[in-house]
Amino acid sequence: MVCQRCILSVANIIKNLNIRQAKVDLGRIILQVELDAKLFKQLLHNIELVGFEVITSKEEITIEKVKNIIRD
Repeated sequence: MVCQRCILSVANIIKNLNIRQAKVDLGRIILQVELDAKLFKQLLHNIELVGFEVITSKEEITIEKVKNIIRD
């Protein structure tokens, strides 16, 4: 997510799925509670439907952090 519109899109997805205690920042979602497998799968699916890539592995997260540092 690279802009305010992207953040709002993801925040709306979270709201529509009735996920509570979640914070959406630039490039990340911070969940305060663990989602069950079905809800997590639905969240990933809905995020991908609007054109975002979901990164979940530690390796991919590290690579994205390095890319962002290089861009800045």
